[in-house]
Amino acid sequence: ESLSDETRFALGFLNKINHGVVEAPLSRYYGAWLQEPSDKAKKEIEDAVKVFAAFSALWRAAHGGTDGIDSVYRKIMQSGVGDIFSPLARTSGITSHTENELPSIVDVAQGMRHLLGNSKTNRFSTCEEWIALSAERPIYDEQEQLAKFLLLLAGHGAIADGDTGLTKDGNLSDNNNLLRDERYPSDDRLATLEHVAPQTFEGKGWSTGLYSTGALVHSIGNLTLLPIDDNSFVSNRSWAHKRILYRVLSARDPEEAEQILNSAKDMGLQLAPDRVRYLLARRQHLPFLEAIARYEGEWDENFVRMRSRHLLERAWRILDRWLSPSMQ
Repeated sequence: ESLSDETRFALGFLNKINHGVVEAPLSRYYGAWLQEPSDKAKKEIEDAVKVFAAFSALWRAAHGGTDGIDSVYRKIMQSGVGDIFSPLARTSGITSHTENELPSIVDVAQGMRHLLGNSKTNRFSTCEEWIALSAERPIYDEQEQLAKFLLLLAGHGAIADGDTGLTKDGNLSDNNNLLRDERYPSDDRLATLEHVAPQTFEGKGWSTGLYSTGALVHSIGNLTLLPIDDNSFVSNRSWAHKRILYRVLSARDPEEAEQILNSAKDMGLQLAPDRVRYLLARRQHLPFLEAIARYEGEWDENFVRMRSRHLLERAWRILDRWLSPSMQ
């Protein structure tokens, strides 16, 4: 209970993806804290959670799945990483009872970076290299929880950057402080992944280029987060009509939301009176949608590619920090 919000957020991600393979290395740092519950030992636990969450998220996004990640964790338990850090296993063999010295999480983080940069496939060491491997993956089809995690990372501390459809750093508030564990199980506003352009092409003003590869429409640049009820209602509409509904859902003032709905009739968005009443009655301010709602341009393949790169770059900044724990 005394772990930081950010640590519990990272732990929530590992739990959501059922990433039990990290239990073994994490138990070493928890065991060290049990033996000596100091501030230093607690910091090692917190850093370890974030190091392994960052490593696993970066690996999964670049590789399109687990792709040998269990073997990586077994390796670091059995043999460590070269001369960077020694084995994380408590003892060296079945009959040995001599406890191995626990490596500093700073050294472990350095070793995990080495593994990312020297993988047999899809290796990367920089943000640009990682984005090149991850930006056009159909992450929705492959790993929904990872997609949600990366969207939350990208949205942390973010505000709409004018009408560009992208975001920029803003003042941290309750609305954009997303690195908290309750964002996973209990924040209804962020419950589901929504495809901005529908999963299957049905015309209605969407660019055919989004569907030419079969992967781009499922990439992170075409995804956002919505409540369950709003997701089912918004999906499979035209971009013009979706943008109106995003504006309603992200409006700060209930009167503003009502005005938007009233003017929507002029743009051909016909809603039954009971649906209008329903939307206004249960409307929640969804700041996560503000950047999309303000965007006046075409939602096409070029914009989705640009948005994917933008979101991943913002997510990288946090994951890179998690993989850079300090001795302090």
